[in-house]
Parts: sequence; structure tokens; C-alpha cells
Amino acid sequence: MPDCSFGIIPFRVDADAIRFLLVWETWGEGHWNFPKGHAEDGETPLQTALRELKEETGLTPEAVISTEPLVQTYSFDDNGRKVDRRLEYFVARMRNDEVTLRVEEVSRFEWMTLDELLVTTPFPELRETALQAHFLATTR
Repeated sequence: MPDCSFGIIPFRVDADAIRFLLVWETWGEGHWNFPKGHAEDGETPLQTALRELKEETGLTPEAVISTEPLVQTYSFDDNGRKVDRRLEYFVARMRNDEVTLRVEEVSRFEWMTLDELLVTTPFPELRETALQAHFLATTR
């Protein structure tokens, strides 16, 4: 059974580009990712994603534009133990960009264009999900 997390891919539309909010996760060596987390009892995936976005960034979306989540699956080694991971992301347009970080989980943030995101992350799954989110953001 995979470890499941649910998140929001927050975006805003600027005059020159669509920008995605990424947070620096402090887990392990640290890396850029979209806000996400594990479900609490009785939560739906979307409820979890919205709660995690609010907890980590203080943001509330103007609109969730994806009715079905974008899914990432991958495996990694955690001290000799294989971990199967499943991430489900909903794409959401933000009404503002005033981020308030929860520093216990994320230490900084950045609004990135798709091009910036693609060259910043070493994770092919994140790049593919960002491409899908960008398509949704430009067509809805």
C-alpha cells in the first residue's frame, strides 16, 4: 500500500506569465515541492489538500480548477526500506499571493514560472505534473 499525500498546485496569473507557488520542504536534504500532506480522519483528498495549503502557506484558493487530481507515483529508498509514494494534486487559482509560512514544515517559498520550475527541480514526476497543471491553468 503506497504512502498517500494530497496537495494543491497553487498558481496565479501575472501579466507576463503563469506562476506556481513552490515551498521548500525541510524533510531530508530539502527540496522544492507543491504544498501537500497526509489526510486526517474523515477527510476527503480535496479537504486534505485545502487544509494543507492553508496550514503551510496561509492561502485560500479563489477556485479549484481540476475536478480530478493530477497523480504522481514513485518509489524511493528510506534507510534500506522501500517506500511507494502516491501524490494527488488539485490545481487551484489563488486570489492573492500573501504567503504566511508554517516554518516547522516549509522554510521558504517562491512563485516560479513553468520554465523556472522545470530547470529547478530534479524530479521528473514533478516536472510532468507541472506541465499538466500549466495546461489546465491556460485552458480554464
